[in-house]
Amino acid sequence: MPERLQFLWRPGPWFWAVVAVGALLRVFLAVATRGTSDAEIWSDHAMRVATVGLVEHYAEDPMFNHPPFISEVMAWLFALAQATGVEFRVLYRLVFIPFDLANVWLLTLVLRRTPWRFVAAAAYAVAPVALTLSGMHGNTDPLIATCLLAACLCVDARQPVLAGFAIGLGAWIKLPGLLAAPALGFALPRWRDRATCAVTALVVATSTYVFALAAAPQLLGARVFGYRGLFIHTLHTPPIWVWGFKSWFIRLWGPPGAWPSPVLWYTENSQWIAIALMLLLAFLRRRENDARGIAVTIAATFALFYGLVETWTFQYFAWSMPFWFAAGLPYALCANLFGGGYLYALYVYVCGDLLLRPRWAFDTAPPWPMSLILQRDLAHLTFFAFGVLWLVRAIHAEARARSGSPRGPGR
Repeated sequence: MPERLQFLWRPGPWFWAVVAVGALLRVFLAVATRGTSDAEIWSDHAMRVATVGLVEHYAEDPMFNHPPFISEVMAWLFALAQATGVEFRVLYRLVFIPFDLANVWLLTLVLRRTPWRFVAAAAYAVAPVALTLSGMHGNTDPLIATCLLAACLCVDARQPVLAGFAIGLGAWIKLPGLLAAPALGFALPRWRDRATCAVTALVVATSTYVFALAAAPQLLGARVFGYRGLFIHTLHTPPIWVWGFKSWFIRLWGPPGAWPSPVLWYTENSQWIAIALMLLLAFLRRRENDARGIAVTIAATFALFYGLVETWTFQYFAWSMPFWFAAGLPYALCANLFGGGYLYALYVYVCGDLLLRPRWAFDTAPPWPMSLILQRDLAHLTFFAFGVLWLVRAIHAEARARSGSPRGPGR
């Protein structure tokens, strides 16, 4: 790198200025925007948990699918909002912003052996996809990435108990963080440490479910553990799907009723296919067990998930956003340009404002222009292509390792 640009390798004033801009933009979005429908849904859930109780709300609302711990936290924040006069949708997004900013710091630690760690962390601080999902969207998903980054560092330090604690803590927020557990567990070199990590994660994760499980096990099973995601589409005729191969299936065979049986089976079971391949990829990349290698594995496994799963919604990107910036320049650019670009363009289109200030109008927005549909398809194919590429490279590296040949690059 030219000498005049070597300041980027150090956390000088430029770095803190970028982080400050990212923080201010998040605060602006939390205060000035109404959020998506998730913000409205959480407002209702928090109010009902605060007034009728957790188990009672599981019983009354079949759409309530959040774990007990975060639900009680949101109920407490709702009570605080009532006491202070601050709008709940503003208060809880402001409370969660510091956790997303902590991801900037954690990312520098994950990449501490690379000279460009501060560039990557600064890029995350102001990435439109991160700003949108942490400051505007209105759900708890960015907290999952915080727990996974912490777990990544604990595995790198060979601290299986702390790693298990971080994984279990993520399950207090939402269950999808457990999708990265194999990538973290297999990176521990000894089976004893893997078992310790798994047991710790299980104990920590279930500790906040005990009361609700004892009071209403069937309700919790149906609402939280049985949730499989949604097939989200617009209300237009024909509908426009927000993600997945469904749009390609419609182009090939018409409406879902005309799809061949294998295609219908895939659509209904895509999550299990994705999870199986994520597990395989995590095992194949077990030798990439320093902090950055684990971060790449997590980015790769979630790329497979995004590329294959058909039940998908916008905030799923939040689970792995910081890991995009650890996975190398090609993936970081493509994931942000196509994936993040699609998400931000869709939010601008639905809100009708570059700053996302008006009311979220997904159901009443006009039919999508072809440019937005093209962005959706490019975003989906980007994750699918990178996920498959990582899987193929991992299979090749495993074959070379087993044959005794020098191991090729795993990243």
